[in-house]
Amino acid sequence: MGVPRHRLGVAVLDGMLYAVAGSHGTNCLSSVERYDPAKDEWTNVASLSKPRYGLGTAVVRRWLYAIGGCNSTEKFGIVERYHPETDKWEAVSSLHIPRSGAGTVALGKYIYVIGGYDGRGQVSSVERYDTDTDTWHPVAPLKYRRSALSAAVLGGKIYALGGYDGQEYLSTVEVYDPDRDEWTAGPSMPSCKSGHASCTSPAPCLLHRVT
Repeated sequence: MGVPRHRLGVAVLDGMLYAVAGSHGTNCLSSVERYDPAKDEWTNVASLSKPRYGLGTAVVRRWLYAIGGCNSTEKFGIVERYHPETDKWEAVSSLHIPRSGAGTVALGKYIYVIGGYDGRGQVSSVERYDTDTDTWHPVAPLKYRRSALSAAVLGGKIYALGGYDGQEYLSTVEVYDPDRDEWTAGPSMPSCKSGHASCTSPAPCLLHRVT
């Protein structure tokens, strides 16, 4: 990348990797870089309206969303979205609860923002954004509050993994069923993790030709 950064948002859109905002030393960043794997190069694209780190990112229908985050003095509920054809960010509806360090995933037309830190403590609340109606609604909260968690989608369910509850680092995993609006306990990780990342990958398969 052109600028070292941490606590950034990362997402893939149209086969390109986006590195969104974050911080570099004591500097809070609004800049966004895009990586083209075919050319093996990074380029700058339009910056966010407000510098921030600890934000969430998600992609729905070729829109890249940058959600929440913070700077050194405040937490943000602001949400912006980016389209590669216009190279512009535009504001959409804000979170009900400003937060940073939340888990963020897209599932269908919805974006889920899970847990995080609201400036007073870790939260268990979960908000769901409807990209069709530009509205946020609360859904079932986590069983245990946490920030600096990771989240991923697998088999139509959302996994919230690890994080920090304000006193200790976590190995626990919770699984959300959107049809039932319910979180249940999943298998714990072998070790506690916080500030980590998670993703899903297709299982390897073997192709058989019948002759």
